Amino acid sequence: MLVTILTILLLHGPGRNELAWEFNAESLNQNTFTPSLGAISLKAGGTLEFLAGGKGLLRNGKQPALTQLINTPNDTFPKRKVSLEAWVVVDRPQAWGGIVGAFEDNGDFERGWLLGIHNKRFCFAIATEEQGRLEYLTAPQPLRKGEWAHVVGTYDGKTSRLYVNGEEAAFSDAPGGDVIYAPDHILTVGAYKDTNEDHPLTGTLLRARMHDNQVKPGEIKRRYNKESRELPALPAPALRGIPSRWPTDYQSRINAAIDRGVTRLMEEQARDGSWGQHHPKYRAGMTTLAVYALLKSGISVTHPSVQAALRFIYREEPHHTYTAGVAMMLLRHLIEHGDPDNKPIYMERAERIIDRILEWERRDPDTGWGYPEGNNDLSCTQYAALALWCAHELEIKTPRNVHIRMVNALHNHYGGLEGEFPAAPGSRLKPHLTRGYRYRGDRNDSRSMSTAAITVCRVAEICAGKHLGSTTRKFAQQQLTQAINWLDHNWSMTSDPNGHDFYYYLYGVERAAGLPGMEDSIRPDWYFEGAEFLLGKQTDSGGWHSQSNTAFALLFLVKATAAMTGKKATVLGHTAGKTTGPLHYRVHGNMELTLFMTGIDQGVLASYAAQPAPKTGLRVVKVEYLINGKPRAQVNADPLKPWDHQRFPSKIRFKHPQTVQIEVLATVVALDEYPDNYNKTTKLRSQPMSYKIERNQEELLRDAKPYLGKNILRHQPTTLHASSEAQGRGIGFLLDNIHATHWKPSPNDAHPWVRIDLQKPTRCTNLVLSQAVASRSQINNWNPIKDIKVTINGRYEVLATLHSDAIIPTRLELNVKKPIQSLTVQILSRWNGQSGNVGWAEIALEH
Repeated sequence: MLVTILTILLLHGPGRNELAWEFNAESLNQNTFTPSLGAISLKAGGTLEFLAGGKGLLRNGKQPALTQLINTPNDTFPKRKVSLEAWVVVDRPQAWGGIVGAFEDNGDFERGWLLGIHNKRFCFAIATEEQGRLEYLTAPQPLRKGEWAHVVGTYDGKTSRLYVNGEEAAFSDAPGGDVIYAPDHILTVGAYKDTNEDHPLTGTLLRARMHDNQVKPGEIKRRYNKESRELPALPAPALRGIPSRWPTDYQSRINAAIDRGVTRLMEEQARDGSWGQHHPKYRAGMTTLAVYALLKSGISVTHPSVQAALRFIYREEPHHTYTAGVAMMLLRHLIEHGDPDNKPIYMERAERIIDRILEWERRDPDTGWGYPEGNNDLSCTQYAALALWCAHELEIKTPRNVHIRMVNALHNHYGGLEGEFPAAPGSRLKPHLTRGYRYRGDRNDSRSMSTAAITVCRVAEICAGKHLGSTTRKFAQQQLTQAINWLDHNWSMTSDPNGHDFYYYLYGVERAAGLPGMEDSIRPDWYFEGAEFLLGKQTDSGGWHSQSNTAFALLFLVKATAAMTGKKATVLGHTAGKTTGPLHYRVHGNMELTLFMTGIDQGVLASYAAQPAPKTGLRVVKVEYLINGKPRAQVNADPLKPWDHQRFPSKIRFKHPQTVQIEVLATVVALDEYPDNYNKTTKLRSQPMSYKIERNQEELLRDAKPYLGKNILRHQPTTLHASSEAQGRGIGFLLDNIHATHWKPSPNDAHPWVRIDLQKPTRCTNLVLSQAVASRSQINNWNPIKDIKVTINGRYEVLATLHSDAIIPTRLELNVKKPIQSLTVQILSRWNGQSGNVGWAEIALEH
């Protein structure tokens, strides 16, 4: 369920026309909210639900507005000066939306005032004598979905101002005068509502207020700063309105799954910022999908993983429809939630991608999109539609007819099942017409392609609106209805036997259900059924068996097409613990460890508890943390006080990745000693634990970045040779400009080598060697290379020992005066013996 939060600040003492309401359980009396200021109550309809703690009224976008019919000649509303104020979190921006208002906007008859939303931006509208109509002030930037925003509109008889988050966003000094009202108004909170329109908000109301003066900028800023620290917490959007039959711990389980999935996805990111699944066909496709999933999960755009991925993506223009569609979704998120200074760069790239999407459209003999090469298919057409939807949301103009052709392309993907069927068990639908959809005409109906048809139809309706024309609009509505009915009749959130990829299908359901206007069209429990499946399939590593599956699972769990609100993902650190033996302890961290005790064996404690007073209770003198049998940290304790679950935390910093053995040694007062005499002590020693010290993702990307410069070999005609090649890991991967791929020799090649022959001799100063192990998730699969021999032009030899941390490249200075025409790199030894996988991700020459 999506969320909107309205909150009005208490700025001044009550005046003649002051009105304010608190939307909490305490102020509700028989479905009517009593005012905290003034004498006007607001009537509420439908089932009411509050945030945890009873503060904040949840709204699902379908409930009636909070209203009261007002006869305006009784001086209820201010005549000359007025301010409307709200705290708001908008989850589903609308073309027209209302927060608080009393207005009429019916043709030439425009009266009253409104604080609301217009074209996905906050707005303030007021009708005055000299204007004779509603004048709208609109914020220049789109509102940030799923985030708290303080919105205030003020009018002083001459000037109108709109404030967002304490800052002035819009201003007008158009001719003013007194506010003009209709004889009667519907005072409304939580909807854009007059006598002929009603557009409810999706979200949560907290407070609302109308002032009978123009609130000053300094006071708005002060109250914004104060109230922003006191806002109630929001649950994650997927769990709003969770059915009572679902487990009470569902929220925490979803949060934990997202955290583990995000952490695993980052562990699979290569040192150059890339993810390599589906390479080489989709060079930046997996990286684009992965970083989009991280951002939608709540990872900041400033996070090093995101920044490294964006640097990689910006070296590549998308050459396939799938990549272009995901790239547009990523760019839309960056434009709406990223660094405003980079918005022009993002917009320019988005416009280039849309130009490509339009160029790739096929019109003869069939309409739609392919890869773009090859035959058209509904999956590619779906991703082209998503790209066009993002263009519409970013106000990038596209031809109207492209949406008409997009809908008509569905003719080519009809399935074989068509007719009237009874409603499926558990469905809300009546007997209905149904039709499934296919990837291409030669395939079977599938759930994934039926969700694709839903997306194509709804995107066309959103983007083209009335410009679809009556014939196409009617056809789109028919196809949309029949696809929804087929999906309902063939419902499953555990399989898609005729589909290409089940995780792709799950994200297809989420995407279709999250499009504007589709909130209640898919089965009510679609999210919970899919989430239950994903919770059961998550692996011990935190992912879902592949990089794309993990990305699709995250996009489903965070409901990425709708607003992302609530808890943001936490990147989990490496952690392990021991709960057996005399001392229990836990270790957390990567290159810097935090160590602490979590408990003491119950038998040990019982032996001290059995002693007569005042000997009762175990007393700790000091705690030492041992690394490979040697003390590295010590924490002293008060031996006169019995142990009371103290943790004795300490930190140890390591310079290099390695595997260590950790133990805890506690010196305690001996059993027969009195509390004030601790000359006699004994030692309790924990069971040992093996722990791998490794860089976290931020450290890895930081340490690898200096080695990822320009490789002059990428721009030189070269011929590559190798002593051997493992299947699917050929020598060509050495110069493919992505570290997620690699050359790998045959397992029985004891001293493998690669040779690069340059057609044009080239002068250079450095050789950079990047081993095949490029991400933290691959460390256990490779034996780091130790010693190598470099032969230049068949004559000059350089022997070198590489660092045991294989993820970080090695730079060698070449003291060769002549241009290089041939370069051979031979592996002489491994750090852990001659067995195990070795290889190179890239060999680079630098000036």
